[in-house]
Amino acid sequence: MAIRLLLSAKNKDLQTQVDLDKNKTESKTIDITQQQPQRQNTWIWPWILGAALALSLVANLYQSSRTNRLNSDMNVLRQEMTGLKTSINQSQEAVKLNLATVQENLNATKEEVAKKVDQARYVAQRSAAVVDAKWSKQVADRDKRLDTDLAQIRETTQQSNERLASGLAAANGEVGVVKTDVGGVKADVAAARSELERTVSDLKRMRGDMGEMSGLIATNQHELNALRELGDRVYWEFSLPKSGTAQKVGDVQLMLKKLDQKHNRYTVEVVMDDKHIEKKDKTINEPVQFYSGARQRHPLEVVVYQIDKDKVVGYLAAPKVQVARN
Repeated sequence: MAIRLLLSAKNKDLQTQVDLDKNKTESKTIDITQQQPQRQNTWIWPWILGAALALSLVANLYQSSRTNRLNSDMNVLRQEMTGLKTSINQSQEAVKLNLATVQENLNATKEEVAKKVDQARYVAQRSAAVVDAKWSKQVADRDKRLDTDLAQIRETTQQSNERLASGLAAANGEVGVVKTDVGGVKADVAAARSELERTVSDLKRMRGDMGEMSGLIATNQHELNALRELGDRVYWEFSLPKSGTAQKVGDVQLMLKKLDQKHNRYTVEVVMDDKHIEKKDKTINEPVQFYSGARQRHPLEVVVYQIDKDKVVGYLAAPKVQVARN
């Protein structure tokens, strides 16, 4: 409808333009005729008529050219309008086709969504039922286990009470036995103390090879154990072989240089602080004294209480607290 109105308006404009061009041509012809001076001579009229005819021919040619051009423009416009109408129709058809496709896809999507919703609802219902059944079973099992555990606890408590009662009775009976044992232990301790005092009283003091009065001297393993019980000094036992190999005893090294079992004599070398001290021809149970440092007040003592064919056995004694000499 809009295309028809546009074509009608265009045709009216072209017709109006043609009428205006005709009026202008006729006005020019009349003006030229009126402007010519009226001459009484008749020979000029043929020229006037020829000029008018020429002007009329030119006007007709001009009008024909404009009409042809307008017709050409109208044809082009019609073709454009036809192409536009065709494009609009095609677009409308494409839109209708797309709308139909979209509607079909939408319907298919709705159906698929509905199916999935139904499936999800079904799965949720089944899952809820399974969970409910599983939970109910777990609760029942837990209650059963609790009842069993409670029964066991009650039984264990009863047994513990019975054992406790019997244990208390037995303990009351054992207290007397323990008291008797304690009395026996006290008697043993008193006897051991008496034996230790007797052993210590048998020990003797001797003057060492350096003129210092030694402590108590042990002449065997039993007496050495008694000295350890007193705790006045620290003791290290040793067994020096005749091979002359140095042996570390306490903070020093001792090496047997010579052995005379027949006369109970021996020679020993003491190595300490990069110094070598040789003690020659010492007798059994003689305190062999030496100082390990300038600030030591009491000397260290080596006592050999056993001389065998291939070794000597004894101990190294050192005071527990080292006090500087004046």
